[in-house]
Amino acid sequence: MTVRAKILIGFLSLSMVALGVVGYAAFSSMSDMDVYALTSSGQLGYHVVSESSTALESNAEASILRLATDQADISDVVFEQVESEMDTLVRYAATVQILPMCSAGPVVCNANRPSLVRSLFTE
Repeated sequence: MTVRAKILIGFLSLSMVALGVVGYAAFSSMSDMDVYALTSSGQLGYHVVSESSTALESNAEASILRLATDQADISDVVFEQVESEMDTLVRYAATVQILPMCSAGPVVCNANRPSLVRSLFTE
C-alpha cells in the first residue's frame, strides 16, 4: 500500500468517525425532541380542553340567564294584561251590582244616580 492510499484511508476513517459522532448526537437530540414534543402537546391539549370547557360553561350560563330574563319579561306582560282585565271585570261587576238593570233601560236608571257612576270610574 502506498503512502497516498494510507493517508486517504486515514482521512476517510477520521471523517467517518466524525460523521458517526455527529449522527449519534443528532439521533440523541431527536429522541429528546420527541419526548419534549409529546409532553408539550399533551399539556397544550389539556390546557385547550380546560379553556374550552370554561368558555362553554360561561356561554351556557349567559344563555340561560338571558332566556330566564326574557321569560320573566313575558310573564310580567301576561300578568299585567290579566290585572288590567281583572280591573275591568271588577268595575263592571261593581256597576252591575250597584246599578241593576231596570225596566226603563240602563241609561234611564244610571241617569238617576250620576254621582255613584262617576265614583266607580274615577278610582
